[in-house]
Parts: sequence; structure tokens; C-alpha cells
Amino acid sequence: MTSVPAPSARRDDIQGLRALCAVLIVGFHAWTERTSGGVDVFFVVSGFLLIGSLARQTLRAGTVDLQRFAVGISRRLLPAIVVVTVITVVVSQILLPGVFWDRAIREGLATSLFVENLALQRYAVDYLARGDIPTPFNNGWAISLQVQAYVLIGLLMAGLALWAHRTDRRVVRLALGLAVVTLASFAWAARAVVVDPTGAYFDPLARLWEFTVGGLLALGLTRRGLPDRLRGPAGWTGLALLLTTGPLWGTTSLFPAWASLWPATAALLILAAGADGRFVGAGQLLAWRPLAWLGDRSYGLYLWQGPVLVFLLVVTGRTDADLATGLLILTLSIGLAAFSKATLEKPLTAWLSADRSFARIMLRAALLVTVMVAAVGLWALHLSHARQVQRDQLATTRLTGRPPRVLGQTVIVPGPIVARDDQGDMLTDGCLAGVSDQRLLSCRYGATDAPVLIALVGSSHARHWLPALQQIAATRGWRIVTYTKAVCSFGTGANDNFGRPAPDCAAWSARVTERLLELRPDLVVTVATLNRVPPEQLIPPGHWRQLGAAGIPVLGLRDTPWFDHNMVDCVARSALPGRDCSVPRRDRDPAGLVPAGGWPSNFIFVETRDWLCLTDRCGPFVDGFMVYFDDSHMTATFARSLAPRLEPWIDRALRPEAVSPRPGPRPSDRSPAPPDRPGPSYRRP
Repeated sequence: MTSVPAPSARRDDIQGLRALCAVLIVGFHAWTERTSGGVDVFFVVSGFLLIGSLARQTLRAGTVDLQRFAVGISRRLLPAIVVVTVITVVVSQILLPGVFWDRAIREGLATSLFVENLALQRYAVDYLARGDIPTPFNNGWAISLQVQAYVLIGLLMAGLALWAHRTDRRVVRLALGLAVVTLASFAWAARAVVVDPTGAYFDPLARLWEFTVGGLLALGLTRRGLPDRLRGPAGWTGLALLLTTGPLWGTTSLFPAWASLWPATAALLILAAGADGRFVGAGQLLAWRPLAWLGDRSYGLYLWQGPVLVFLLVVTGRTDADLATGLLILTLSIGLAAFSKATLEKPLTAWLSADRSFARIMLRAALLVTVMVAAVGLWALHLSHARQVQRDQLATTRLTGRPPRVLGQTVIVPGPIVARDDQGDMLTDGCLAGVSDQRLLSCRYGATDAPVLIALVGSSHARHWLPALQQIAATRGWRIVTYTKAVCSFGTGANDNFGRPAPDCAAWSARVTERLLELRPDLVVTVATLNRVPPEQLIPPGHWRQLGAAGIPVLGLRDTPWFDHNMVDCVARSALPGRDCSVPRRDRDPAGLVPAGGWPSNFIFVETRDWLCLTDRCGPFVDGFMVYFDDSHMTATFARSLAPRLEPWIDRALRPEAVSPRPGPRPSDRSPAPPDRPGPSYRRP
């Protein structure tokens, strides 16, 4: 048996393996929804080299020099990520639409502090999701996790060195310690992919085994390598496993546990096989000089491919890359990696290494991190100013009732940066019951002794009319009470707003009806149709008839259009080639929505489509207002602008006795809250 060259010696096959993994990552990110396994291999290789180096240091000196370890990691990782982060921050403010800035700034800061994986874990981001543009810092999660793993590995190896230094069986103790950590980490990963698959993907404890298993191989190779007759088959088998990871395992949620065993095994076989010139193996192919050259720049290639991907998608107006765009992303990323390494990273590395003092080197490393944080912080100040400008425009609109004009042009209000937050009370006051929440949540707005009570009932598509009702109630001295639940329309249907069977929704509607019969409002306002599942359907009106039997009128509003894209994101990118956020107007004839037997006598149907759409298209703007803050919910500002159109319909629907105040309190005002309510309702002035 023969041993492979010591891992401390340069191995061009490892550089070629890194290059191949980087190319696979770029390709799979650009063209597919699959994971390539390249990151898993990177982690195994990093553990092989790092733990192998620390293990040899332990076997030679009986200890681990943590200062030398920290200096080496700083020199290796910091220069490239500082260059890429600062340039990405600058270019983002030029190319990235402002609506994406907030999330990008948060992820940029997380990347600068090497906690991007924890940020994505917290936000439950699907790293592989397409159809929405990630931030330019999205791929920083792997570097952040790698830094966290390095810290754990340094402490682990220092502890194992202390445990092993007084014995002649150092290799055995080091191997035993690494094996225990490997098994514990893998067990944690196996549990995590079941409990929280998305979070597990970014979990450093669930990924630690990939580093330590590489270290175990390095430790084993210090004693004995593969027999020559096995090295060729091992290398080719490993290469085949790597290339088939994406096609076979790329869509599974079992990373970084069972599915990661495939690319991890691939890396171990290739590393164990080596690149001996005495036989033709995969190692010789990977050691090919162009691949080795690219491997020397694979770290930069990985860092650059994320921003390049995002910026090209933004500039081209696409949500995914075609073949030509993907090749362009790869070419630009390689070019930038080579250029930045030669012109920017090398001088920074030399500056970082210019002093022999550990304290001074760490101070310089801290300064580099500060540069990244400061760059992101200045961007955050830029966003704060832009957000304040759009908030001021919102305030002006509230005072005048119409969007302001700047340089003779009408300003769209709310602007894209603040549109997502322009929800008023409709979705933010805790009165919209969640999908699984069976409570009968209620909020009240207006004076308690108001002569007219309006009940707003239904799903969030009913609730987004609240700002319009509040506008009317404020001028008329009325009172509003709401009973709303996510994805549940007010009716006797058996499905929710997405067409799924939902017995809970039917039960909730029945309980709301009982409450309304007790409350006896002067008018019930709800949404009468469901537009999410084509063709548009009438919500079954059984509960409306029950209210009619009690003399309670119902005003049924036609549902807003639903779009297959987020309107705010689309508007932010609408100036780019090929972006049109509107869709052709295809209204169903209201006559086709009339239930069998006609409308109930207490019911008035309101055709809202002309309020929301132009003659032939439905889109994001009406009269200078941004209509939606997502794919179907109206902004509070636009909803308020509809109050003059809605008010005549309310007057028409109100029962005659509501015109003059009725003496005495309502029965519900004297009675305690029913058991199914969460205590006293919220009261708004």
C-alpha cells in the first residue's frame, strides 16, 4: 500500500475539484431549481485541508496554535469577501430597484458579520426557489456557515489536542473525537430535515459533519492510503457521484443529511484517490492546468456568481436565466474573480499579512469587516432618505386626497418602497384571524354611541375595504365592527379562497352569522365573489338569506382581480425591457354570477371592476394611486380613494331606520362578550 501526498502539499486535483464544484453551483443556480451538491463538496474539502493541517500540528507539537489558525483564516477569507461586498453594495444602488433594498441591506449586513445563514434560517428562505429574485448577498450563507464551522473546528481540535497530547495514541483519540462529533452532527441533521427542512439547510450544527468527515479522511491518510488498484476506480466513482448529485438528489429536502451523503462520498473518494501520474484517474483530469487555474479562483467565482446572477436578471427583466444568460453569468463571474484576485485581493492580503503581531493582524482584519459594515450602513441611510420622501408624499396625499405632482408629473402614491407597508389597520391590527385560528376575532372603530353600525365580514379581501369604510364612517359619525378570517369568505361554501375543502371556514361563517343576528348591524359589507380560482364564482349566499330574514341588509362587493405576480415587485422593475405588470381585462358577465332564484331581497351587488381596472386592462395604477401591495390586496391609500364611490352604495343599502338614531344601546352593547371571543374587542377612536 502507498499513501497519497501529504495534504499540506499542493494538490492540483483538489483545485480542479473546487473549480468543477463552482461551475456546477453557477449552472444549477442559473438554470434549475436543483442543488448541485457543490457546496457539500466544498465543505468536505475544507474540512479535509483544515482539520488535516491541525491534526498534523497536534501530532507534531502536541497542541493547536489558535492564533496562527485565526490569522490563516483571516488571510484566506477576508480580502475576497470585502472586495465583492463593497462593490456589490455600490452596484446594487445603481441597478437594484429600491423595493428590494430593505431585504438586500439586511442580508448584506448579515453577510458582512458572517451570519447570513442564520438570517436566512430565521426568515425561512427557500434558497432554491425561483420566480422571485434573491438578493445579491444570498449566496453569502455558505461563507458565513464556513466561518462558524471554522470557529467550532478550531475549538474542537484545541480540545482534542489537550486530550490526546499525553498519550502515544494521539491519532486514535483524535479520530475518536472527530467520529463522535461527526455522528452527533449527522444525527442532528437527520432530525432537522424532518422538523425544519429549510432551517436545516443553513444550520451550522447540521453541516458540521461534512467538515469533520473530511478531517477523518485526512487523519486516516496520514497513516495509510488507498491501494493503487483501488485509486483509479475510487476517483472515477467519486466524479460520477458528484456529477449525478443534482439530477438524482437536487430537489429533495434531505440536505444536509441523507442526501448530502451522496456528494460527501463523492468528495471523499476523489480526495482519497489523489492524482498519481502512474495511472489514468479522475484526479489527473481534475489536475488539468486550466481547471487548477480556475480552482485557485473558485472562492472568488463563488462570491461573484450571486451578484452577477441577480444583476443580470434585473437588467434583463427576467426571473430565471436561459442558456445564453447562464453562460454569460459564468463568463462574467470567472472574469471578475480573476480580475479582483489579481488587482484587489492580493494587495489586501499583503496588507493584512504585513505585520507579524497577532494583535495588529486581528485589528486589520477587524478594519476590513468594518469597511463592509460601513458600506452597508451608508446604503441603509440612502434607503432611509428614499423611504422618507415617499412617506412625505403619502402624507401629502392624505391631506389633499390626491397624489402630489413633481415637475409637472403625477407621483405614484404609495411609492414602491413604502407600498408593502401601506396597509392601514386592515391587516396589521391583529383582527384578521389566521388560517388555523378558530376564534371569532372582532375589532371596533368609531364612537361607541354612534347611531349607525356597519359590519365588515369575510376574508382579507373583505378587510382591505376597511380604510374606505373608515373614511366614510369618520365623516358620517358611524361605527364599524369587523369579523374577518384569512382565506375564508363569508358564505355557505365548503371551500376556502383557494378552492380547497375547508370545513373550518364554513363553521366560522356560521358562527359569524349567529353573532350578526345578535348584533343586528344596520348593514353588513362583504365580498360577494371569489376570483382566485377561475372562472370567477359567486360565494354561496345562504348566510345572506338568513340575515335578510332578520331584516339585515347586505352589500356584496365584487372581488378584486388576482395576479400571478407581486405588483410592487413588478412595478419596481417595470422600467426594464419586457416588463408589463397589467393583464387583459376579462370580466365575467355579472349576470352569470346571479344565484339561482335571483339575489336575496336584502342584498345589493356592487360592480367594482370599473373602479379597479382601465377599459381593457387591469394593472397596478389607477388615477395616480398604487392599487395593490401584493398580488391582490389593495393599498390603504387607494382603498381610501374609493370612499366617494362606495358611499352612495352604502346609503342605498342601509335600512331606512338607520337614517335617524335609535334610542338606547344595542343589545350587544349591554351584553358581555360571548365565550368564543378573545375578551373585549379592540376599540378604535
